[in-house]
Parts: sequence; C-alpha cells; structure tokens
Amino acid sequence: MWKKLTEVDGEINAKIIEGLLKTNNIECVLEIVSEPFPKAYFGSSTFFAIYVKENDFEIAKNLINPNPI
Repeated sequence: MWKKLTEVDGEINAKIIEGLLKTNNIECVLEIVSEPFPKAYFGSSTFFAIYVKENDFEIAKNLINPNPI
C-alpha cells in the first residue's frame, strides 16, 4: 500500500526528493495534482504528490525533514 509523503511545487523539487529517496533504496511514485490557485495569480507551477510504501514512510519522512520543529 502506498502512502502520501508530501506535496511539493515544481517538477525540480519533486525530482530532488525522488532522487534522495531512491538513493536510500526507497521506492516512490510522483503524481501531478490539481493546482490549488489560478495560474494568473501564481504562475504556472505544477504541484506533485510524492508517495512511498507504508513500510518506508517513517524513514522517508525523516529523510526529507530530519529535524521537525
């Protein structure tokens, strides 16, 4: 089963996180999600949801946010 790890704006940000996860042997899936705001106001950035397998979720979460506030 897959679990949503995070959402990010822009393909570059999504690919950076994907690379970090894959480097640590964590499978992930990127999915384009609907844009929450009109392009006229915020440009044309696309949002991506990043999913990992449930058993990798905690490790993946700590990789992308090692020191949560």
